[in-house]
This record gives sequence, C-alpha cells and structure tokens, in this order.
Amino acid sequence: MKPIDITVYFDASLACNLITRRSITGIVVFLGSIPMRWHCKKQNTFETSTYGADIVAGRFGVKAVLEFRYVLRMLGVPIIGLTRMLGDNMSVIQNYSLPGSQLKKKHNAIAYHRIR
Repeated sequence: MKPIDITVYFDASLACNLITRRSITGIVVFLGSIPMRWHCKKQNTFETSTYGADIVAGRFGVKAVLEFRYVLRMLGVPIIGLTRMLGDNMSVIQNYSLPGSQLKKKHNAIAYHRIR
C-alpha cells in the first residue's frame, strides 16, 4: 500500500484587523495533492511580531493535523510517515527544527513544545 503524505501550510497576518489589531491565522491541510481541510481564525492572543503570530499559527496547524490524523485512523486509513509543516517565516521554521530554543512568552513556549 502506498503511504499517504499529509502536508500543512500555515501563515499568520500580523495585526490585520484594524479595530482589534489581532492577527489572523490561515491553515490548509493537504492529503496528497488534495486540500482536505482549511481553517481561518482570529488569534486569541495579541502578538507584536510576525514571529509570535506564526508560532501561534503553527500551533493551530498542529492541532488541525492531530484531529485529521485521528479521523483518518478511525476510518481505517493507514497513516505512514511524518506530516510536513510549511510556513513562510524562516526563523519560525528553524526554531521548530532546533531543540532547546528559548522563547520569552509562555504561550509561545508551550506552542513550540507542542509543535516539536
């Protein structure tokens, strides 16, 4: 049986809401080349940098993937391999890849360890 690959694209738009100045997260989950799930939500926290907003977006992406993999497993679809998470902020991606990264905000540190 051919392994199924899952890819997640995530991004955040920093302070794009003109009234509240909250960031908006966007996520798309692909099963192979087919988009299976997408999500767009205003973030609950106020971020002052694109780095922090993308960390929160990555956390939403991980949550969406865990739920999606659970549904596939319950339907009897074998999941073999890792999920690829892709974003446009290089510093966020490098921080996800490096163990022992230091983050100053508690919710970002929790999000980082959840993604790792």
